[in-house]
Amino acid sequence: MSAMDNWGGEIKEQAVPVLVIIEGLTMYLSEADMQRIFAVISGRFQKAAVFMEIMNEHNETELLD
Repeated sequence: MSAMDNWGGEIKEQAVPVLVIIEGLTMYLSEADMQRIFAVISGRFQKAAVFMEIMNEHNETELLD
């Protein structure tokens, strides 16, 4: 199963707050992929907090120059 699949249906709990952690993934995904992941989360869970790491386009040496 992929992160972009409708995995929300695999979770049986209903009407409870959830925490979704997205780690080590976002730098490999397109904007459309990320939108799909958030669509799965928002379509399945009434209350969700999402923790995720983000990367920018600049690497460390570019920022130091």
